[in-house]
Amino acid sequence: MNPINKIELRKNLINRRLSLNFGQIEADSILIKQALITLLQSLDVCTVALYYPIKQEPDLLAICESTTLDKVQWCLPRCRVEGPDRWLDFLQFKAGDPLVSGLYQIPTPQREVQVVPDCLVLPCVGFNRDGARLGYGAGWYDRTLEKSMPKYTIGVAYDWSELAVRFQEKHDRLMSFVVTPTRVMKTAPTA
Repeated sequence: MNPINKIELRKNLINRRLSLNFGQIEADSILIKQALITLLQSLDVCTVALYYPIKQEPDLLAICESTTLDKVQWCLPRCRVEGPDRWLDFLQFKAGDPLVSGLYQIPTPQREVQVVPDCLVLPCVGFNRDGARLGYGAGWYDRTLEKSMPKYTIGVAYDWSELAVRFQEKHDRLMSFVVTPTRVMKTAPTA
């Protein structure tokens, strides 16, 4: 698939997501969070990177308060830029921690305690059954995964954002699982 089609796919999915009302987002976020809790309980993970929801993404931050995952250390990504290099690092996070505005005005933890997650929870603009993730197109997660591949990568998405086409490119890393409001899909072999 050429880049023009990928750009069009992304644009259509983002426009659909931006049309969701708060009630739909909240209901789907609750279902995704419940499924994600169950999945994380079945995996051997210590440090899990979430994301701060933007542009009508499912809001999973309340998972940090789950008593069934009280041994998990949580973190949020921070965009890092050094010269031409751009990647994400991860800062320790607990519910209620103060946040500051980061690059693109995405909130990040104020306290800068870096951690290395063994599981990344990734927001998806779109996905396919192969485990490919369509993001916003800036490549932040791709560059981060080139530097260090965690044991698990878990995409979260709305059911309607599943794409029947193969859009992944050679540099794309496949996700281990995809969690939607109605299902958990194991997609790629895990480390």
